[in-house]
Amino acid sequence: MKNLIYGYVEPRREHPKFGKIRYVGSGKTDHRPNDYLPGHDFGIVGPWIRKCGGFVPWILIEELHSEMTRSEVYDIETKWIAHFKALGLADKNLKDLGVGGNGGACIGTKRSDETKKLLSERQVARFSRPEEREKISIGSLEAQNRPEVKQKKSIAQKAALAKPEAKAKRAATDALPETIARRADAQKIAFAKPEFRLKQSEIQKEIANRPGERERRSERKKAWWAKKRNA
Repeated sequence: MKNLIYGYVEPRREHPKFGKIRYVGSGKTDHRPNDYLPGHDFGIVGPWIRKCGGFVPWILIEELHSEMTRSEVYDIETKWIAHFKALGLADKNLKDLGVGGNGGACIGTKRSDETKKLLSERQVARFSRPEEREKISIGSLEAQNRPEVKQKKSIAQKAALAKPEAKAKRAATDALPETIARRADAQKIAFAKPEFRLKQSEIQKEIANRPGERERRSERKKAWWAKKRNA
């Protein structure tokens, strides 16, 4: 999927900016700008799109490489927004845009209490729809199962756990009586399931058959007996 920079065009012939770009955005080729078709939440350009009947035409401004990071895409988007604003266009992109569409559009925006309440009610209504929750859940699971996401999470988790303060906190938590009791109960419940015992048995067999594992176990046993005899 390639990244793209796109523009939404004013469709109303009677409008002074008819045919001009009024909003610049970025997204994936199979994701945006279809977000703004009827039936979707319109975000910051919603009021304008609804005035246009719920749909506005779009044009491709620039097609970017699929391997670019979101930060790189936002940088290019920001430059295009600045370019069109200098021409008196892209008026539907909020002023003093921070970092493209990377959340910066809403930084510093002042809204009335009535507007805040309306936005809150819309979000609550949106996430109360079963189909919306299912769509978000599927999207989240797909993202979490991507190899690159798993690898990044693993690296970040290892780095966090390697910090001395994290190790100390973990050791203190592991030593708590309630932690020990909770883990013992969880282990009993797990081993009561035949499928869990079978899986553990297969894992132990796989470990035992690893090259050099028998020798390592033998050395550990010898060391344990030597320590016991000298105690």
